[in-house]
Amino acid sequence: MKAEDLMIGDWVIAEGKQTQVTDIDEYDGINRSWIAGCEDGGCVHKEDIKPIRLTKKILEKNSFLEVEAIEYPSRRVGISFLYRNTIEGLRIFVQNACAGGPTCTMIKTCKYVHEIQHMIKMCDIEKEIVL
Repeated sequence: MKAEDLMIGDWVIAEGKQTQVTDIDEYDGINRSWIAGCEDGGCVHKEDIKPIRLTKKILEKNSFLEVEAIEYPSRRVGISFLYRNTIEGLRIFVQNACAGGPTCTMIKTCKYVHEIQHMIKMCDIEKEIVL
């Protein structure tokens, strides 16, 4: 996992525990990236950070609805969180649609929790992911 793949608030596994990234320092004097977010407030080398595998249970806990097919473009107004179980993995649909206004729609097959966090942020939706 690369430090540049993460954002503040992303869920990861650091020192064997699920934690959120609180800081990203790309340079410590010897060209190594560090991620802060351990319970004791310390820093963890990027090589010791692991992504959290995305599951149907996590999606459902966070109000994602399972569907048989994801239709694109959706005609829904408002915020939509959908997923579909496919051979390739969990196909995620995030949409923030305004009536007569701009719409952000993202569809992606995701493996890790931080990937859906990025989709939600990119669609300008304020939502905390619960594990």
